Amino acid sequence: MTGTGLVDLGRLVPYLEENLPGFRGPATARKFASGQSNPTFLLEAASGRYVLRRKPSGTLLKSA
Repeated sequence: MTGTGLVDLGRLVPYLEENLPGFRGPATARKFASGQSNPTFLLEAASGRYVLRRKPSGTLLKSA
């Protein structure tokens, strides 16, 4: 699922398959409702479940 608009699974899944040992797609992504400044997602793939955190969009505060 890319309905979150924040995860491009078309690019992420091939990257993870190449760089994360044992990772196998296909995968879906679901955004956690809670969380502070970093968007956090549950990735469910053929090889298991993973947590993905992204840096927030926009300009970061110095205190971040």
